Amino acid sequence: MRFIIGLLVGAALTAIAGYTVMKSSAADMMFVEYKSPYGYEETIEKVKQGFLDNDWKVISESNFSNKLLKKLTDAGETGRLTGIKVCRPQHALNILKDDNNKQFATMMPCGVAVFEKNGNVYVSTLNIGMMKAMFHDDVNEIMGHVAHETQTAINGALAK
Repeated sequence: MRFIIGLLVGAALTAIAGYTVMKSSAADMMFVEYKSPYGYEETIEKVKQGFLDNDWKVISESNFSNKLLKKLTDAGETGRLTGIKVCRPQHALNILKDDNNKQFATMMPCGVAVFEKNGNVYVSTLNIGMMKAMFHDDVNEIMGHVAHETQTAINGALAK
């Protein structure tokens, strides 16, 4: 009887540990974060230019730092944080022209965040390279291009 109880307790602890590791790893895998060698404002400009230089369009820029969230809530401040929306129109068209892919519009345009954390400036995006594996062949191929071009734009922007 003690053996069975020990086995059940061990299995439960293993499941809890596995869930905890998986939960923390999922967030780490879903996002890519780059440390910028530049100041906050300069990083924003360099990231936008990095996408423009790679034939992408900068659709919008939102200052989440204080202005936007302050209008919505009195819960506090985020620190310096800017969201940039970028798009490569041909990639979007190639996905959205198929009626079966209309739901992908929820991921468009692509989001890039520039923020301060622990005294440093960072740039973050979704890990499209990892996410593309979840999609069917046509979308997978296009998302592979998006992942590569996003990384190229950010690496170029942050190169010294």
